[in-house]
Amino acid sequence: MTEVVLVTEIMGKDSGGLPVPQEWRTEAYAEEKSAVRSEFYEAMRAGITVKATFELRQEDFELSAREAGGVKAYASRLEHDGMAYAIQRTYRKGKARIELVCG
Repeated sequence: MTEVVLVTEIMGKDSGGLPVPQEWRTEAYAEEKSAVRSEFYEAMRAGITVKATFELRQEDFELSAREAGGVKAYASRLEHDGMAYAIQRTYRKGKARIELVCG
């Protein structure tokens, strides 16, 4: 297991009512996995580059959720070992695990 940071970004409002980006960071432990060949090639056809895959507990991913305007927003970025990855796809693995495909 390795430590990762899940980053959730939403648009909030400042004291004057103007839109301002807000960012929340949630630390979690994940298992880094290599991208499966089929996932890699399927993503490439869609114009997405898969760089890494991380598997973590569903509860840890839920902790990254924030509500904005009545809509739940989850982490859109994952940081690990000084690298920032965009979360391209989430995939549930059973009841307690989730896999994040990152590019």
